[in-house]
Amino acid sequence: SRLCTLADNNIMAIGWIAAGRQLLNEAATEAGGHAEAEIPEDVLHYGMLLLTFLLGCSYFLGYILHKTHFHYLHEAGGAMLIGLISGAMIHGAGGSLEQLVKFDDKIFFLIFLPPIIFEAGYNMKRRKFFTNFGAICMYALLGTFVSTIIIGLLVYLIGKAGWCTQLPLLSSFVFGSLISATDPVTVLAIFQQLGADLNLYSMVFGESVLNDAVAIVLYRTLGVFKTSPVTGGSLVMALGDFLKIMLGSTAIGCGFGGMSALLYKHTTLREPDFFFMEVSLTFVFPYMSWMLAEGAHLSGIVAILFCGITMAHYTFNNLSKPAKDLTRKFYKVVAFLAETFVFVYLGLATFTFKLDLDMSFIILSILIILAARTFNVFPNSWIINRFRRPEDKINMKFQFVMWFSGLRGAIAFALAYQALEDPYFEDKGGRLIFTATLFIVFFTVLAIGGSCTTLLNKLQVMEKGDPDHAPIKGRRSKALLNWDRRFLKPLFTHGKNPPGDVEMTAPQEDEASLLSRPDGEEASSSAQV
Repeated sequence: SRLCTLADNNIMAIGWIAAGRQLLNEAATEAGGHAEAEIPEDVLHYGMLLLTFLLGCSYFLGYILHKTHFHYLHEAGGAMLIGLISGAMIHGAGGSLEQLVKFDDKIFFLIFLPPIIFEAGYNMKRRKFFTNFGAICMYALLGTFVSTIIIGLLVYLIGKAGWCTQLPLLSSFVFGSLISATDPVTVLAIFQQLGADLNLYSMVFGESVLNDAVAIVLYRTLGVFKTSPVTGGSLVMALGDFLKIMLGSTAIGCGFGGMSALLYKHTTLREPDFFFMEVSLTFVFPYMSWMLAEGAHLSGIVAILFCGITMAHYTFNNLSKPAKDLTRKFYKVVAFLAETFVFVYLGLATFTFKLDLDMSFIILSILIILAARTFNVFPNSWIINRFRRPEDKINMKFQFVMWFSGLRGAIAFALAYQALEDPYFEDKGGRLIFTATLFIVFFTVLAIGGSCTTLLNKLQVMEKGDPDHAPIKGRRSKALLNWDRRFLKPLFTHGKNPPGDVEMTAPQEDEASLLSRPDGEEASSSAQV
């Protein structure tokens, strides 16, 4: 408990200091003077106090909503509304304090996003994730490509038809790529509260995490066409960049995860004397993977996700039992803090921007993203079901919930902000893209997110049976699982049978036992479509 509190305070302090320094530097640059002259120190302290107070208000509001069973507003939406109201008041009052609530994509990508993504990989239900990995890749890769193309083309065509402001073709596809990034934080939280089916949970969760990565990579890849015309050669170059970013980032994440496993395996960090070092080092490797990937112009989100998955599968087995328990809970707390703060931050920052309000464009964009989501979920589900047994098919209830879960959030907002700040899009619809994204985020989080509980209760998509002991299906999954046990687990963990694993003595043994540990933690399996 003492360590958790100390580490939590240290990380929050680092976050506040980095955020404050970044905002001060920006203020100084914009004012052409010294940061201290622009924002006095006492104002900075009061600003930090305000942000921390709003974070506490968000948690208290979430507690009240949960205790009163008010299902039409979730914690994420409540945090956003608290930030929105506070931002309006600060904007009305004016003064130096307004600089502190200005959204900054660097703070978002360097401080708040890494712990959220790492925790998603480190604490995920890996057995269900990898059992549905083929389906997840279909939705996240092919589905995001389809969504980007449909949104980009339709947005360009409705502008061409004169129904709303016309965007250039490249701007339309950039909008399509960034608005295809889903963020179902609200839906996943409700899934956990209601005990939703873990196969459904894993597909929605897995798609959202990989989809965010694909959307970011697509957004960056489209930047090739700022300086190059659309030709066969430039399309091949863009595809090459996409593959380079995805594969390179995955290799970096898995590499750092593997190095951490080897370090813990070949040292005595498990001993009680090194407990603080043992836990602290689990924080170092993910951030190094993120920074290296970003520094190499790859994707930090992909790198840190696979670093988290690799560390959970190998490094976790080399930790002492107290460290296992603490790291799981600690990263959950840090991610929860970061997620809530991001939604408060979005609301606060809303009134610091000049908007380009075109309601026709915004309304039509909402209808278009719903249509694009339809062409992502239902055709891909049909293809996936063609390769599944009847009892494993994705039913229409699951498909509808997945379609409904396509909320937009912080990733789309941050990418839209980058487009707004990009000089190339200054006269090519950058401000309209940002405005539309802002309204879409609020609409999906508040309107769609607020109705999720009612929908899920009505459809009754609950987990049946014991999810920790469900059999693993598919010859490829079993073969890859055995290959992992025979070669990779002995290489990266203590001995041929790491602590908590079960020896496979016969082909007919229940494969589910290989993926469940005595303490309830899961190891991973491999993919089947």
